[in-house]
Amino acid sequence: MNDFFMILFKAVVFLVSFAIISRVVLRFMQRRNPSAKLWDIEIIAVSAVFSVIVTSMVKHIFKIFI
Repeated sequence: MNDFFMILFKAVVFLVSFAIISRVVLRFMQRRNPSAKLWDIEIIAVSAVFSVIVTSMVKHIFKIFI
């Protein structure tokens, strides 16, 4: 049961960080290219990579304190 909650926690952290990071990356890309959309592959790729990094950091910090 503990593994289930850890997987659920990582999924929630990934989705929340992906949503936040994709909005930030979209704003940055729209300054350079006003026609940039949220579903552009560059925005999705950068958001996914940074979300994985954030999820890993949060998981390790969570394991240190608990």
